[in-house]
Amino acid sequence: MDIRSKTGIQRSLIGGLDTSQEQVAQAVLPILAEWVPLVRDKNLRWDIYARFGTSHANRFLTSMVSWAETEQDRSLLEVLHCAIAIAARPADAEWLWSVTRGLQRSPNYCLLLAKLAKFPKVATQIKEKLATELRSSQLGFAELRAISDVDDPRIFSWFEDHVNSPDKRLRALARTVTDRGKGLPPGVAYAPSEPGHGEVLYSAEFELDETEGVLKNLTTDFRLIIPKPIRNGRFLSRLPLNRWTVVNVRSRSNESVCIYFRLEDFDRVEILLVQPGEPQSTPGGSVQ
Repeated sequence: MDIRSKTGIQRSLIGGLDTSQEQVAQAVLPILAEWVPLVRDKNLRWDIYARFGTSHANRFLTSMVSWAETEQDRSLLEVLHCAIAIAARPADAEWLWSVTRGLQRSPNYCLLLAKLAKFPKVATQIKEKLATELRSSQLGFAELRAISDVDDPRIFSWFEDHVNSPDKRLRALARTVTDRGKGLPPGVAYAPSEPGHGEVLYSAEFELDETEGVLKNLTTDFRLIIPKPIRNGRFLSRLPLNRWTVVNVRSRSNESVCIYFRLEDFDRVEILLVQPGEPQSTPGGSVQ
């Protein structure tokens, strides 16, 4: 079967099929669904399953669950669980909850449950299950990260108990959960656009735990005056991923400098130090 001849789509490599576009999904997913029982190659099957990771694959949920019931490869099962989670809608909640309880587990099994926890008809049961899993199971980090997105006081309490964990990834994740919804320090604001004109004095990416040390060095190297609520970096846990924030600080020679922060992942941050090329204001204003 040839996707190009049947659909007219030029990019016939399966990994290049953008099924997030509804027109592409409608054209190729029925063909790929027919291929699943015929394909033995693991890499090809991975690519096929991944194409169903779109909201436009909802009508294939029954097939996707059937594939998950018989799939023996754990990495492929992981892709399927993710695809099912993306395709699921509230109307599917009760049926999907009844069938997923019998599925084999993968690192993305909790991602699927976390998606179902957003659906009111089954939210109470699933939150109970996830809270129990936290207390009684040895969960992998991918599972913990999925559960961290579920709004439940028992789940919040578990992460609150781990904000000082010796595991730095768990510590960063726990702080992200407990800081969620808190406001930004005075002077810090979401940037209206990407870092703009000016001379980049410093640029780096590093782990969130290192923020305080990096900013301390910047105060020395560039003679900056950075208030403690910003310098300790704790506010970064409150940020959404990949959105720039900015604060306008001054140096000891009274020059204006903008510090841009972007959370790349829950435990990794990018910082830019920019000296404006011309006078500019930032949404957060200056901090002294």
